[in-house]
Amino acid sequence: MHGLWQGHSRRGAAVARGAKVPYLMAAHGMAEPWALRHKRWKKALYLALVESRNLRRASCLHALSRPEIGHLRDLAPWTPVCFVPNGVDLAPFDDLPARAELEAEHPELKGKFTLLFFGRVHAKKGLDLLAEALAALAADFPQLHLLIAGKDDGALAPFAARISEKGLNHRATYVGHVSGERARRVWAAADAFTLPSYSEGFSMAILEAMACGLPCVFTTACHFPEAAAADAALVVEPDAPALTQALRDLLERDPAERDRLGAADRRLVESDYTWDQQAAKLAAVYRWLSGGGAPPECVQF
Repeated sequence: MHGLWQGHSRRGAAVARGAKVPYLMAAHGMAEPWALRHKRWKKALYLALVESRNLRRASCLHALSRPEIGHLRDLAPWTPVCFVPNGVDLAPFDDLPARAELEAEHPELKGKFTLLFFGRVHAKKGLDLLAEALAALAADFPQLHLLIAGKDDGALAPFAARISEKGLNHRATYVGHVSGERARRVWAAADAFTLPSYSEGFSMAILEAMACGLPCVFTTACHFPEAAAADAALVVEPDAPALTQALRDLLERDPAERDRLGAADRRLVESDYTWDQQAAKLAAVYRWLSGGGAPPECVQF
């Protein structure tokens, strides 16, 4: 099942009508409203010339989040949509290395409460909100230290400039893009995770943080209300005051309460968001498209 899913683009799918074997194509990046507004003329042209034809030929569209169902229907109201979120392989997040391994490279992390941002350092990810929250919380929580891991996609310089204005350069560490064992060292060094994004399809970083059992703070724009419903994360609107208050709430909790939140994260992923579970749903959609019969529960019309 895992191999089937790996052949599918994480950005989304449309299964072509009339094809002998259904195929998958990238579609989600064009459906999210923030993404449509960002570089809007370029994306409008792409939709008009390329994607609209693909959508017209599709037998089924793939949504990673519930809001995305509506976004896709705005583009192709006649087409059924299957709702199958991303999943995560739990094994890489078990038996993480000692925290001391990353602290040896970055001694400024020793003895600190390490708040991790893990992802592409892009304008849509809300680093500007995180800069404001760090500035608001720094005096009250001197142990708070921000760890940023991910490829810089234009948002690092504005973030660095903002925290420099506040005299907080010493309160943040950027380790760049990480993968494999180095990524495991980053996860192991974190006490909590945040993703203050303005726009997401369905964040792999959130699932990975939950697989680690980290307490999480992220925004409603991450489209994961199931986490809040399960009391497995603090989910707030994408603005600086809301993010600041949620982080303050997390920092003011005692360690046992934060551990309970992290344990709820892990249980949610184990119960509903492994790759095997999600791949099984997608395989059922393929069987329905190729063989007919009743549609799977994940398909909506």
